[in-house]
Amino acid sequence: MVRASPTRHVGRSRDGDSHHTVATTEGTGAACPHSAIISNRPRAGCQRPGIKDGSTSMKYPLVIFDFDGTLANSLPCFLGIMRQLSDQNGFRKVEDHEVEQLRAFDVRQLMKFLEIPFWKLPGITRQFRQMMADQTDQVSLFPGIQQFLEQLTAADVKLAIVSSNAKDNVQKILGPDLVALFSWMECEASIFGKRPKLRKVLRKSGLTSAQAIYIGDEIRDLQAAHAERLAFGAVTWGHTLREFFLPHGPQEVFETVELMSETLLSKEACSLKPASTTLEMDPSPDKPNRPDDAESTEL
Repeated sequence: MVRASPTRHVGRSRDGDSHHTVATTEGTGAACPHSAIISNRPRAGCQRPGIKDGSTSMKYPLVIFDFDGTLANSLPCFLGIMRQLSDQNGFRKVEDHEVEQLRAFDVRQLMKFLEIPFWKLPGITRQFRQMMADQTDQVSLFPGIQQFLEQLTAADVKLAIVSSNAKDNVQKILGPDLVALFSWMECEASIFGKRPKLRKVLRKSGLTSAQAIYIGDEIRDLQAAHAERLAFGAVTWGHTLREFFLPHGPQEVFETVELMSETLLSKEACSLKPASTTLEMDPSPDKPNRPDDAESTEL
């Protein structure tokens, strides 16, 4: 099979602060999951705080990942457990023909669809983590993720994970060799509790929000990142489809692991302005003035 070479289309963003580059594979017929990426390229003259003109640095010295749906293909396991829990807790069971429909939903819409009252969610979440602990051998990383993480580490990029899953589950799925690549893991975040976990990683790293990106597969991941003035990278192979991410303004959209690697391993003489001056905040369940230690493992 002959593959068409990628074609890049470049245009200026609405605010004029940056260019957006879209790489697409043309001439291949149906949409390909390894075909496109959107990335922000800096305007001439911009500079990351603390970096002198003419020097180069990694685009994001700190990369924070969501886990399920971003690094790990846990959807089949998730569906199986949720079907068991629906019998035990009396909420709606997801049928096979409804799975694709769910990718258009954010968390609140999903809970409404499943007919789960929010007061039941903490207990269901705990049950889910416990049941997944017995099924981690059924969950694997997406193809290319292991090599990608190794490449980032070799380039001196600091890695972290912020996840709603249990830390033991995350570590079992990654395995000891990959666990060793991560400097920080903040797990068991509540459904709307990723923001304080992101803040904790930033504080431990000693870096600023302008030097980091959070990469995930859900709208709530984006909202938590933007609430902390972090750039957000949306992956399209997880829960949320690309077209449902775009209205929320992610700074990066990754449709392949290969192109995600290309973007995050790029070196630039200057970077975007600090996130605090460029990000448009998306309405988020996380309040902007929550205390630093306001962490909940419930809702």
